Amino acid sequence: MNACFAVLGLSCIIAASGGAQTIAVSNLNQPTVQSLRAGVSNTLVYAQGFSFTTGATTTILTRLTFSFASSGPGAEGFSANLYSGFSVDTGPTGYVCALFGPSAPQTAGTYSYSPSTSLTLNSNSIYWIGVSEYSATATVPFFLNATSSFDEDPATLAGWNIGNTRFEGVMNDGGRWNEYSGLIPQISLEVAAIPEPSSVALGTGCAVFCALVVARMIFPTNARRTK
Repeated sequence: MNACFAVLGLSCIIAASGGAQTIAVSNLNQPTVQSLRAGVSNTLVYAQGFSFTTGATTTILTRLTFSFASSGPGAEGFSANLYSGFSVDTGPTGYVCALFGPSAPQTAGTYSYSPSTSLTLNSNSIYWIGVSEYSATATVPFFLNATSSFDEDPATLAGWNIGNTRFEGVMNDGGRWNEYSGLIPQISLEVAAIPEPSSVALGTGCAVFCALVVARMIFPTNARRTK
């Protein structure tokens, strides 16, 4: 009985947090044709900037996945940040948040990064992703897999898309960012729906109920014996 109460409470908490994650937009399944450097290369520190557009519904960003080619030892300090704008003179602008995940994805594969707290993405908006390498001891860059296809994968939600251009800048040079088209980093964005107020109230109530049940299990009431 108590186990059933605990499961019910956990289910309510999950429902209140926004429900299941959904892939909003992805091009990971498009053909990979090349890789793009992000980090230290011949004493220069390169960065990549690229964008995505949200659909008609406000959502919560849960995870951003990158596809990496192999970089090998010497690559460390991978950094990914989210921005609300971009300038060819200064690069990404309007810092939104950092995305946390593996700092040294040296082996080829997909690696996921997430905000540290719940992050709401506005509807019908353009966001920019800036990636580079921040480490005083890094000797080689990371390499992001890229595709020449402008298509998104079939599971993409209505209205979402990945920008068809990207910008490359040199972080320790102070020069302008150069615009490129034809090679787009391969990524996937996962989101969750913003919970309805009634769902939040239900989840909170169930969580409190579950806590009371657990407390009763840990600190049982001593029943008075009767003859």
